[in-house]
Amino acid sequence: MRTEETSGLVPRLAIFYAALFALPGIQMPFFPVWLEAKGVDVGMIGIVLAAPIVARLLAVPVIMRDADRRDAVRAALIVCGFAAAAGYILVGLSASAVLILVAYALTSLATTPQMPLAETYALKELSARKRAYGPVRLWGSFAFIAGNFVAGFAADVIAAHDLIWLIVAASVLIALAALGLPAMTPRAVAPSAPAAARQTLLRDRLFIAVVAAASLIQASHALYYGFSAVQWTAAGFDGTVIAALWALGTGPCVEPLPVGTSERESRCAERPSRRRSRSRDAPAPCDPASA
Repeated sequence: MRTEETSGLVPRLAIFYAALFALPGIQMPFFPVWLEAKGVDVGMIGIVLAAPIVARLLAVPVIMRDADRRDAVRAALIVCGFAAAAGYILVGLSASAVLILVAYALTSLATTPQMPLAETYALKELSARKRAYGPVRLWGSFAFIAGNFVAGFAADVIAAHDLIWLIVAASVLIALAALGLPAMTPRAVAPSAPAAARQTLLRDRLFIAVVAAASLIQASHALYYGFSAVQWTAAGFDGTVIAALWALGTGPCVEPLPVGTSERESRCAERPSRRRSRSRDAPAPCDPASA
């Protein structure tokens, strides 16, 4: 492996993670504010914000499976990045609530696979070079907080209906950062056949309890993510205060990230078939820094 490839991966991947997390740092608090400024009513805002969840169920398994079979995770990141940027432009140009919903749903087909693709790329390439995941992923959390404040400051000086262009700019940065990632290490072995589905999970009480608990957690998060900034704006809070409140929720996630070691991450990467099946929806459970 060439020295320049090894030394170039970490800073490029850190830049990519920064771009990848800066977008939700802008979008999650202030996209609902933009929707409200566009005249979308509260009920429709909820429907629009639910579109990525439906898109994830459709897009992530298909794209992750295809990228895995073709050993083309980096290529998939690039394609999804530029497709997402084009999609957000389409969202910004949409004039009605229905058009916004359709454009955002289509855009979500490209955005929802980005995180599992990024985690698959990062864990494989960092473990191949014996580098730790945590310090690289840390830049994503910092960028999320920075995105909060950039959008918060912008919300105080520009019209709310122009906030979408901050999201467009961030999505373009993601695509460019993906384009700058080094080529992946060639796969040494062919992908294994998918494991047979377990037919008894729906009769497993522990499994049902875990799913129910996770669903309730996600539901509470959805309410906060979708309507906190709208509520705070109606209460008279300015954009900077809203950004600070969001940043407070991210701060505790930052410190634990550097704890992960390359040795433990390498053990995760040594089980590709198990991790690959899980990575279609989320980072592997043994990921030491999946905050």
